[in-house]
Amino acid sequence: MIDGHSSRADALARYGAFSDRHERKYRWMLGSQRILGRMTPSRSVTAWVRLLGNRRVSDWVFEHYLGIAHPSFVDEGPRISGRGRGG
Repeated sequence: MIDGHSSRADALARYGAFSDRHERKYRWMLGSQRILGRMTPSRSVTAWVRLLGNRRVSDWVFEHYLGIAHPSFVDEGPRISGRGRGG
Protein backbone atom coordinates (compact mmCIF):
# COMPACT_ATOMS: atom_id res chain seq x y z
CA MET A 1 0.00 0.00 0.00
CA ILE A 2 1.33 3.41 -0.99
CA ASP A 3 -0.11 6.67 0.39
CA GLY A 4 -3.34 4.98 1.49
CA HIS A 5 -3.90 3.36 -1.90
CA SER A 6 -4.17 -0.37 -2.42
CA SER A 7 -1.82 -2.40 -4.53
CA ARG A 8 -2.89 -3.67 -7.93
CA ALA A 9 -3.31 -7.17 -6.50
CA ASP A 10 -5.51 -5.89 -3.64
CA ALA A 11 -7.64 -3.82 -6.03
CA LEU A 12 -8.12 -6.81 -8.33
CA ALA A 13 -9.05 -8.99 -5.37
CA ARG A 14 -11.65 -6.43 -4.22
CA TYR A 15 -13.05 -6.17 -7.74
CA GLY A 16 -13.23 -9.96 -8.00
CA ALA A 17 -15.07 -10.19 -4.68
CA PHE A 18 -17.49 -7.46 -5.78
CA SER A 19 -18.17 -9.27 -9.05
CA ASP A 20 -18.71 -12.57 -7.24
CA ARG A 21 -21.26 -10.97 -4.88
CA HIS A 22 -23.21 -9.55 -7.83
CA GLU A 23 -22.89 -12.48 -10.26
CA ARG A 24 -26.52 -13.62 -9.97
CA LYS A 25 -27.82 -10.12 -10.69
CA TYR A 26 -25.48 -9.63 -13.65
CA ARG A 27 -26.57 -12.98 -15.09
CA TRP A 28 -30.21 -11.98 -14.68
CA MET A 29 -29.62 -8.69 -16.51
CA LEU A 30 -27.76 -10.46 -19.32
CA GLY A 31 -30.57 -12.98 -19.67
CA SER A 32 -33.11 -10.15 -19.81
CA GLN A 33 -31.12 -8.41 -22.55
CA ARG A 34 -30.92 -11.63 -24.55
CA ILE A 35 -34.65 -12.22 -24.24
CA LEU A 36 -35.38 -8.68 -25.39
CA GLY A 37 -33.06 -9.21 -28.35
CA ARG A 38 -35.01 -12.30 -29.36
CA MET A 39 -38.30 -10.43 -29.20
CA THR A 40 -37.19 -7.57 -31.46
CA PRO A 41 -39.12 -6.59 -33.52
CA SER A 42 -42.40 -7.84 -32.17
CA ARG A 43 -45.57 -6.83 -30.40
CA SER A 44 -43.89 -7.86 -27.17
CA VAL A 45 -41.36 -5.05 -27.49
CA THR A 46 -44.15 -2.55 -28.08
CA ALA A 47 -45.87 -3.77 -24.92
CA TRP A 48 -42.65 -3.48 -22.89
CA VAL A 49 -42.01 0.03 -24.18
CA ARG A 50 -45.55 1.05 -23.22
CA LEU A 51 -45.11 -0.50 -19.78
CA LEU A 52 -41.81 1.29 -19.21
CA GLY A 53 -43.47 4.51 -20.37
CA ASN A 54 -45.27 4.45 -17.03
CA ARG A 55 -43.20 6.61 -14.65
CA ARG A 56 -43.79 4.37 -11.62
CA VAL A 57 -42.69 1.27 -13.50
CA SER A 58 -39.63 2.91 -15.07
CA ASP A 59 -38.57 4.40 -11.71
CA TRP A 60 -38.94 0.99 -10.05
CA VAL A 61 -36.90 -0.72 -12.78
CA PHE A 62 -34.18 1.94 -12.69
CA GLU A 63 -33.89 1.85 -8.89
CA HIS A 64 -33.45 -1.92 -8.95
CA TYR A 65 -30.91 -1.67 -11.77
CA LEU A 66 -28.98 1.04 -9.93
CA GLY A 67 -29.03 -1.01 -6.73
CA ILE A 68 -27.04 -3.77 -8.40
CA ALA A 69 -23.91 -1.66 -8.81
CA HIS A 70 -24.53 1.78 -7.36
CA PRO A 71 -21.85 4.38 -8.15
CA SER A 72 -21.16 4.72 -4.42
CA PHE A 73 -19.59 1.23 -4.55
CA VAL A 74 -16.61 2.87 -6.21
CA ASP A 75 -15.75 4.48 -2.88
CA GLU A 76 -15.64 1.18 -0.98
CA GLY A 77 -12.17 0.52 0.35
CA PRO A 78 -8.83 1.95 -0.67
CA ARG A 79 -8.08 2.78 -4.28
CA ILE A 80 -5.27 1.56 -6.48
CA SER A 81 -2.37 3.98 -6.80
CA GLY A 82 -1.87 5.77 -10.08
CA ARG A 83 1.88 5.28 -9.71
CA GLY A 84 3.00 2.39 -11.86
CA ARG A 85 1.31 -0.95 -12.29
CA GLY A 86 2.89 -2.89 -9.48
CA GLY A 87 2.07 -2.67 -5.87
